[in-house]
Amino acid sequence: MRRAILYSLLIGSCFLILSNWFWTKYTFLPEGFNKANANCYKNPKSVLSCEGMIRETIYTCSLSTQPKFLLSSRRKDIKPNLSAEDNPGKTYLTIGIPSVKRKTDNYLFQTLQSIIKGSSQEELQNITIVVLVADVNSVDRHGRIREIKSAFEDHVKSGLLHIIETSPSIYPPFITLHQTYNDSMERVHWRSKQVIDFALLFNYSVYLSDYFLILEDDVLCAPHFITAVREFIDFQQESWVSLTFTGFLIIGRLLKSSDLPRLVSFLMLFYSEKPIDLLILQFIDLLVPSQRTIIRRIPSLFQHIGLRSSLDGKIQKLKDKTFTGAANKFEANNPSADIITTITTYDNFYPELAYNSGFGYFWGQSPKINDTFDVIFHKPSLIEHIYIETGSKDHNKDILLHGVVEVGLHFIKMESNNKPLCSNYTMVGSFKNGKAEISSLMHQHVPVQCIRIRVLQKQSNWLVISQIAIF
Repeated sequence: MRRAILYSLLIGSCFLILSNWFWTKYTFLPEGFNKANANCYKNPKSVLSCEGMIRETIYTCSLSTQPKFLLSSRRKDIKPNLSAEDNPGKTYLTIGIPSVKRKTDNYLFQTLQSIIKGSSQEELQNITIVVLVADVNSVDRHGRIREIKSAFEDHVKSGLLHIIETSPSIYPPFITLHQTYNDSMERVHWRSKQVIDFALLFNYSVYLSDYFLILEDDVLCAPHFITAVREFIDFQQESWVSLTFTGFLIIGRLLKSSDLPRLVSFLMLFYSEKPIDLLILQFIDLLVPSQRTIIRRIPSLFQHIGLRSSLDGKIQKLKDKTFTGAANKFEANNPSADIITTITTYDNFYPELAYNSGFGYFWGQSPKINDTFDVIFHKPSLIEHIYIETGSKDHNKDILLHGVVEVGLHFIKMESNNKPLCSNYTMVGSFKNGKAEISSLMHQHVPVQCIRIRVLQKQSNWLVISQIAIF
């Protein structure tokens, strides 16, 4: 244990010292680095600028570890395959997917279709998808690139989907690797290459978007996860380094793009020391104060579906039990509102998750008589239809057994920290089998500002509110 602590401290100290030196002396000088990237994405045809930028980055980050490899004139670098004639522009979120061919299963197309088909056109306009094809065999690599381009031709042309590739000459010879974590040398070689693949993917993506989301090529996405990610980011009250959207180590992990250059340096310095997920977590830990925890959204937005890894013989059976992938019954454009409840919230199943358009739900501990769940519109609105559903696929008994729905005309004040007071509360419906559906409200022609769910009887079961849809 003591050795592990000392080892961790040594790596952390080396990283801080070396990254600071690299930042000030070499690649990550703001002027040169920004210009190279800006030129690359301003004109997708300027491949040499991109190659030069990445070559300099990898040279700097690996200067002390692989000089012979880095000075080789035969080395090629990662080549962006930008097909769109015009720069698609900086987006809100980049989704990065490294991919290597498996001998049997192929999940990449399913992953890409899950992203695209489960998102609206407006959501897709806010993202960039980058697929890194990292097969060592050039026949496999070029064949897979052709297949991806053919299957997603329109999305490549529009700039939504970027396809980038590596070649064997970009990697160090891996002749000085040593065994750690009781892994075989085959596995150490595989995981070291994987670390460099991720570093190249991050490096390419630095200036594409404000945020970077790590996925893998065998993942299923919840419907409208893009909106859910954005809402969760907006929900954060304090500064953060990383948000995570699954129970896995790095699948569904969100980073700020401004942190990617330092992460690239860190990975290239220690690519042979640990697997990629542990290196990324250690990098985050260096940036996050020890008393802080990584912020996770529950339920999860992504599910791992792959069984066989690109490493022969490796089987991955882990599943995220909080992922359901179920779409909301209604896609309602709910008015902007504050969500407040007297019911004790469990873990990170925030009240907002039941109201926001992204997939998610509120989960609260056993509600008591006269507990309330309030929706306070930012301004009074005319509404016609209210639909409220409780319970979920995994928690089908956690429904509201006895409750009513009330509306109020105007917000007056907060009676307490978690209970508002509105004027002229009127009961408009009740719950039956855990659901409440109220229509024909428009005929009243009176704007309302408050919608309240009120508990009539204490219940031992917890309460899931899976959707509140306002029309």
